[in-house]
Amino acid sequence: MLRKIRGPPVQFGPFQLGKWGIAVNVFSLIYLVFVITWMPFPTELPVTGSNMNYAGPILLAVIIGAIADWFITGHKRFDFPVARHIPQD
Repeated sequence: MLRKIRGPPVQFGPFQLGKWGIAVNVFSLIYLVFVITWMPFPTELPVTGSNMNYAGPILLAVIIGAIADWFITGHKRFDFPVARHIPQD
């Protein structure tokens, strides 16, 4: 989204949203922040072990695991994707 706004021009694939692309990106980012903010809250009070919403702690564990993997070996394994040129007829 930032490249489309600031440049350089984005090289599109076979699918693009045209003038709706930025609006869809902004909406999806706002929705993502909303969901991540409200997901860990409990559904009932008082919170007990049987009614606790475990989505927050599980998300936190996944994020911590991903960051740990990156610093341990992930930064050595990561390879940037190679752009393929497909000739158009």
